[in-house]
Amino acid sequence: KGLDLFVAVANQILKNNKHKQIEFVWIGSGYDPNNDFSVSLWINDQINRSGIEKNIKIFEPAESYGDLMERADIFLVTSRLDPLPNVAIDAMFAGTPTHCLEKACGLANLYKYEELLKNRLVADYFDINEMAKQVSELINNKEVYDKVAKLCAKKGREWFNMTDYANKLVEIGNKIANIENQKVIDYNFLIGRKEIRYSYWESNISKSRSRGLEEYLMRWQSEVWP
Repeated sequence: KGLDLFVAVANQILKNNKHKQIEFVWIGSGYDPNNDFSVSLWINDQINRSGIEKNIKIFEPAESYGDLMERADIFLVTSRLDPLPNVAIDAMFAGTPTHCLEKACGLANLYKYEELLKNRLVADYFDINEMAKQVSELINNKEVYDKVAKLCAKKGREWFNMTDYANKLVEIGNKIANIENQKVIDYNFLIGRKEIRYSYWESNISKSRSRGLEEYLMRWQSEVWP
């Protein structure tokens, strides 16, 4: 999920804001430097070598997650690849500016429709310096921060409205059902007319008349060699 990138961004943010008191919190399973010598040990080493062990806390999943989301001023999605993380949706609903990386998170594709969010919350792929710079700009400019936070909350409710989502699924389902119903009507009409014969452009292929009509209708529907 990019914990090492999170640590790297945190280190750069602290360097850019030495006069600020900033605490970073990561919540999630998997971090175990005492037993995991493949990843966790080296992330712990990264934290210590960066000298930010007093500024960063790593917790196991807990019920306090919701409280932390409400208290956070900024949320970072540093995943290497996460199409649309629920934690990011939670952060946006809480009105928390949610930063992400281009080509690594689905939020970037949504942010492109909002100039303010695209410019302030999307960093180039793996560019920790750019993400740290964007975070620093929000930390030091309350006016811009408030605008971004307000727009995040608004767009979060607009983009991830479950009622609208469910209604859209019903709309798509009804549209497909109408297409399928019409296909059945067309098939029954054609199968009842003995003078209609369906010919194949493929040679030496024998198919039943019913199968031929089904294929004929599917070709027109999909626009594949109708």
